[in-house]
Amino acid sequence: MRSPWHNPRGSITLVALCLAIIIGISLASYFALCQQSLLLSTRTIQLSKARQLAETGMEEALWALNTYANPDSAVAATIWNSISATTPTVSASNVPWATSGSDMSCSITGYDLGNGATGSIDIKITHFDGPKAAVSSPIPSAQVPAPTITVTATVTVPGMGAFKRSLTATAMPAPLFANAIGITDITNGSILLFGGTAIDSWDSDPNRDYNPDGIGTVAYSFTAGLKSNYAAVIAAPFIELRDNTTLYGYASTFANPITLPPPPTPFLLIKGPTTVGSLDSTRVSKSAFVPNFLVTAPTGAGQPGPPVLDGNTVTLDNTGGVAPKIWDSSSTNLTISGKTVTISGSVIIRVPGNLSLQAGGKIIINPGAQLEIFVGQDINISPGSGFQNLTLEPKRLALYSTNPSKTRVFDFNSSMDFCGVIYSAAADTGVFHSTPATIGFNSNPTPVVYGAIFANDDVRFNASASPQLHYDLALQYLPKGWFKGVTTPFMITQVTETP
Repeated sequence: MRSPWHNPRGSITLVALCLAIIIGISLASYFALCQQSLLLSTRTIQLSKARQLAETGMEEALWALNTYANPDSAVAATIWNSISATTPTVSASNVPWATSGSDMSCSITGYDLGNGATGSIDIKITHFDGPKAAVSSPIPSAQVPAPTITVTATVTVPGMGAFKRSLTATAMPAPLFANAIGITDITNGSILLFGGTAIDSWDSDPNRDYNPDGIGTVAYSFTAGLKSNYAAVIAAPFIELRDNTTLYGYASTFANPITLPPPPTPFLLIKGPTTVGSLDSTRVSKSAFVPNFLVTAPTGAGQPGPPVLDGNTVTLDNTGGVAPKIWDSSSTNLTISGKTVTISGSVIIRVPGNLSLQAGGKIIINPGAQLEIFVGQDINISPGSGFQNLTLEPKRLALYSTNPSKTRVFDFNSSMDFCGVIYSAAADTGVFHSTPATIGFNSNPTPVVYGAIFANDDVRFNASASPQLHYDLALQYLPKGWFKGVTTPFMITQVTETP
């Protein structure tokens, strides 16, 4: 006889109920997990969209800087003269910019991101007028703040709220002289170094104060183990190195090999502070960055050339000037023969024809001064002639070639040291010529070059007296408007994301 409380059907029912409860709990947990995963995935997607919108805002801010705050922009002068809180300018997205003092701000709304999500961008540029201040004085100083961009992007999703991402960045002009030697012809350009060439680097302005008064300049010095002395870059599609050349830095090509002479000839030492052996292969790159910007002489009325431009001794004085003073050669060509030109203050010389320094003719740049020379045709520096840059800063002397002719002659036959920068990338040929389309230092002994050389075609150190080039890292960090004849856009640096 069975006991009534041992009915098996009741046990099965209890087991089934427990299983149902377990399955229900599992399903509820799974649904909750799926919902949380969906929310997390949606949040990640929306935050990613917000980040993309913030990057779009950075591009918008760059457009505004290069349009309204760029000293090289034709629009900028008009904007600077009329901009105010009640005179908005227009963004690339056709949305007004508002201004307050030295700040600019812009809000862009109406982004349809799908599934009901919408987006907006708030942009603020502080110290947008820094570039204006930089070009209002003859030599920009460290007191001119760099523009700072802050972008906040918001993505709003119905039922989920707003998702935000903020990016902050500083803006600086793209570096013009980013290499010790740079070739802009990415197809046929070349660098040929021999005769015991040595290339290294130093930093004449480590504090980034730009030495507005020519005080505190750090003269060249090479210290073994100091990283700044191993940062010189030579960049060209074809690089040929001979005769025990030493490069303290990097060699960059456009996916081409470096040509070396056959052994046992000592050929090359590419090294860094920790290099062991004769060649540090980690310092040879196939990706070369060579700035290539338009070079044009500044427009506007210039001072007629005084007698110095016909061969007499005189001083071009612009001490205390509020802007660079422009002198034009009194004739098409400028010849300085056996005489001296002394530069004080900030001076620009325009030469539509040939520039020739001969028979001991010199151009002297006084401490605190700055000189830019724009030459339309041939340049010849004869033995015993040249430039004396008493500032000891390469950024104080710029020699530009603006002639696109391949038959141009650009000879440097003097053994006088050269402290400055040479830019000829807008032309079809190089800078120092012994033959067309070839840059060559042809004197013996070869001058020591402090600064940087940029050309379109070829650079050659032809002499056999151990030529030297000391690249100045300070050339990479100059404020906007330092060089008046080169158009360089703003670029973004030091981007940080805030929660």
